[in-house]
Amino acid sequence: MLLRRLNVYDPIEQSYRSCDVRINSNKIEAVSNQLNEKESEPWVDLAGYFAYPGLIDAHVHLVGLGKSLIEPNIGEIQSLEELECLLQQQHSEIIVLRGFSLEHASFALDKKTLDAMIPDRPVLIVGKCGHVGFVNSQAISFFGLDKFSTMDGSNLSSGLIRERVLDHVRGFIVYTYSQLQSFLKKGSQHFKSFGITSVHTDDWTASTCNNLLPALDEQKDLRIYEHINLSPPFSINPFVQEEKYKQLYRNTSFLNISSFKFILDGSFEGRSAFLKEPYFDQVDEYGVLYYSEKELSNILCMAEKINWTCNFHVIGDGALKTILNALNLSIKESNPLRHRLIHLQMASNEQVRLIQQLGLYISMQPLFYPADKEMAEKRLGKTRLESTGYPFENILQHGIHLSLSTDAPVEQVNPFYNMSVAECFMDRKKAFYGYTVAGATAAFQENKQGRIMPGFFADMFFLKEDLFSLSRDKLAETRPDLLLFNGEWEDINHHFDNRKEEGK
Repeated sequence: MLLRRLNVYDPIEQSYRSCDVRINSNKIEAVSNQLNEKESEPWVDLAGYFAYPGLIDAHVHLVGLGKSLIEPNIGEIQSLEELECLLQQQHSEIIVLRGFSLEHASFALDKKTLDAMIPDRPVLIVGKCGHVGFVNSQAISFFGLDKFSTMDGSNLSSGLIRERVLDHVRGFIVYTYSQLQSFLKKGSQHFKSFGITSVHTDDWTASTCNNLLPALDEQKDLRIYEHINLSPPFSINPFVQEEKYKQLYRNTSFLNISSFKFILDGSFEGRSAFLKEPYFDQVDEYGVLYYSEKELSNILCMAEKINWTCNFHVIGDGALKTILNALNLSIKESNPLRHRLIHLQMASNEQVRLIQQLGLYISMQPLFYPADKEMAEKRLGKTRLESTGYPFENILQHGIHLSLSTDAPVEQVNPFYNMSVAECFMDRKKAFYGYTVAGATAAFQENKQGRIMPGFFADMFFLKEDLFSLSRDKLAETRPDLLLFNGEWEDINHHFDNRKEEGK
């Protein structure tokens, strides 16, 4: 198929080129001026359109997003009466809902309230951040939570559970193959409607591990870079045995599995991100640290032996200090496996310099800044937030590998809104690079994705206006006019048949 008279943008050159693009199967065959038609070759005249490489969201929860689009979201509930009505409409043996905000909800939750609403079935309400939850008495009994009474700051008398206690509960909630297929399909469609053709995700958990791999192997809706999430209750030891990691390994056009994910701490909202100094609004609280420096060093040494990448969820500066010490002791010079830190919502100047020296990769979420700033200031205090919080500019000034992401469904999928927020810290072309080349490079895919080049996958989106000339407000509301994925037109807002059209 020949695409004629395009304005093709290159994130490395940071400029447009007027040219034709030839697609052969699922790859780009040629990008050049005035390509000659081959016999019987279908072509489309796209004069006036601007073409961009398919976007890559470098950290999401694909299954969680699909689930949130299919099932009710408690974040939309405005009162306890609405919540009770929603809970009573659920017919499953275990009721699980997500999206409650500790900061912004118009009502409070506790065990007594949930007991009054649903006295005869286990109920779990998971916070928006995914690191705290509330349970009723039936859930405490059913999941055997009495032995975790105060673990990680949980308080069973009020029904509050945090971090590893919440992880324990999630292990009881197992999704079927059919459910996972539906979640993957729904989430993939939503991503593509925004021009996102690839995601880095960590859906392999205690809830999905029995049925996820067959569902991933079958899907061809998105290019997925899956991180095996070995946070509790899992240990890395069995997974570095040759039989196990070879069983998990994938490297196809639609699925890559060659990396692990570890959660080091929690969230600001739940006061479980691990800080070097106590929380400003709760002076006896430092947060939760999942692993010691020694444990992390052992994890890294084992991963390095089998050449698998490690991705670490790290939000607080105390957790960052611990993982940087471990990385400094345990990884090869220049970080050839591209180990990565995800979130990094706090970092001192000294920590940023060490990140640079170690050659680490970073994935951050600009849209966290407006969503969390007010709450983060309460948690950290204004001085600490201003000196260490959301260190985008410091990261960029040090030339550190930075890819952009949304953490969906924690925040919205829209990459254009995310880029508009990123302009608080960087120019638009740098943000676009973070959504293309940087995301591809973090997954060792820089020769296959992130640019419109011969030999690259034929994934691209098209706009009728220049993305870099839009006002910031208009950028935030942008949607692709056309989308090509794997060499085929996708039906997002319009549909193009692969046919020769009348015209020049």
